Amino acid sequence: METISFIGSGHVATHLAKSFFACGYVVVDIYSRTPEHARQLAAQVNAHTARHTSSLRPADVYIIAVNDHAIPQVAQQLPLMQSLVLHTAGPVDMSALQKFPNHGVLYPLQTLNRARETDFRTVPFFIEANIRKNYNIIRRLAKSLSENVSELNSESRARLHLAAVFAGNFVNSLLGVACDLAGEQFKYLKPLVEETVKKAFAGSHPAEVQTGPARRGDETSINKHIKSLSLHPEWQTIYRLLTENIIKQAAHAAQTRL
Repeated sequence: METISFIGSGHVATHLAKSFFACGYVVVDIYSRTPEHARQLAAQVNAHTARHTSSLRPADVYIIAVNDHAIPQVAQQLPLMQSLVLHTAGPVDMSALQKFPNHGVLYPLQTLNRARETDFRTVPFFIEANIRKNYNIIRRLAKSLSENVSELNSESRARLHLAAVFAGNFVNSLLGVACDLAGEQFKYLKPLVEETVKKAFAGSHPAEVQTGPARRGDETSINKHIKSLSLHPEWQTIYRLLTENIIKQAAHAAQTRL
């Protein structure tokens, strides 16, 4: 069984390190630019805290779980090694690790937060490797955590990450707007949101189950909504853009059915 060290101690590193530790893997070192965070995570997985990347002890696998933009810099700081080096980012090309003879990607498609427990068994993991031997190792690592593991190249993974931003980050931001508008009544939107998501994934395309004033072409309601958002011009802009997109999607869906 592989020994693992982590570069990073944020949300992704914390969940992965704790999950691998729970599966019986030995976590050797935790390194972070924030030493206190590294110490906290190391204590949870019976690991050592590394003072610097140069002081990392030998391990079979090194997992770089840091902010996406920092991955190339971290890779350059690490000494050249024969161990398998992975990153966990969706939009970062595997070539960021090409200096290492053995490298790849272990990408969990899920929003993660240290304060919330996550059951990785249902989380999709997307993996990539520079050679087949490494792919088999990464697949074994991923399968120890999740029942949903797929191979995906860097280009496709980046596109999926972009889709996830729309489906997750942007939807959550819109829910924030809805919360500000609804106030204490926000809780009553939960059944609507849950049913909307269920329907979106039940058909061949979410546009097929789109409802609302834009889908109906209800200009009276649309103009009323835009006027009521006069104190929030940024929300007016979002409303207009999404309304136009729904109308275009509906027109495209109608053409496809012809």
